[in-house]
Amino acid sequence: IDNRILNLVVHDRDLDGAQLAASFYRSLRLRAGGRKSTSLRGRVERTALLSWAAQAAGINTPRLISANDVGEHASVLAFEHIPGRSFTELTSLADAELAGAWKIVSDLLHADIALSTITPSNFLLGDDGKVYIQGLDDGGIAASDVARRAHLAEALCTLALLSDPARACQAGLVVMGDQNLGKSLSALAPFALSFPTRKAVRGSKNLLKELRELLEEQLPEVELQHIDIQRVKPRTFVTFFAGTVAAYLLFNQLTQVDLAEIFRAADPVWMITGLARSEEHTSELQSH
Repeated sequence: IDNRILNLVVHDRDLDGAQLAASFYRSLRLRAGGRKSTSLRGRVERTALLSWAAQAAGINTPRLISANDVGEHASVLAFEHIPGRSFTELTSLADAELAGAWKIVSDLLHADIALSTITPSNFLLGDDGKVYIQGLDDGGIAASDVARRAHLAEALCTLALLSDPARACQAGLVVMGDQNLGKSLSALAPFALSFPTRKAVRGSKNLLKELRELLEEQLPEVELQHIDIQRVKPRTFVTFFAGTVAAYLLFNQLTQVDLAEIFRAADPVWMITGLARSEEHTSELQSH
């Protein structure tokens, strides 16, 4: 398009469905605001909204150029291409890069945006020396206090893994301030972290404990506020997951069925009888 390089992000029903169970479980456990839409359309709209909100706030992020449906079951979003390297490609972070990442984390909160997942792949070190945030597909606007705390904890854990806990905390304190960074303390626990961050943290023994101790040592006046956690019964999760799989399989089957042909081949007498019986059943329910 006009000799520009674009980064294309495809949201596909099959691919996005793989993330549904994990997102649902975390939303039940962590009371962080309104329910997120788990449909393909909802995920695309959320990504677009988060991207446009970040752009409007002047945050360093690739511009969303367009969002379009591709067929019935996929959508593609086209983003401006910013030459650079993801933090996943860096062997270490300089102080300026740590500060740049924390500034974005802070700017997002100032714009009332909180991300539910912050991993190294979300940060981009541009060839211009600036740090950018990308992949804004998991988060919310008008973020609740719990969501803001989880946002900070995600950033602190990820940046600590990319550098070390002491440097990540110090850089965060300089950019965020004592009171703001101190709010992450209550969310420095596995239940408050996204699946990718929680998995990464498991590979670094005692990271969460070390981060909590560093913050408590440097911010003794910060009061720890507990996050409300909802206990999710295994039956609830299994029921939801089974229902999701059943709905997915049924939808796949329906897309291959010619409903017009079914109605043409159906016996009108049986159709009228079935409709009458359903009306009777509805009336009985209403009378109760």
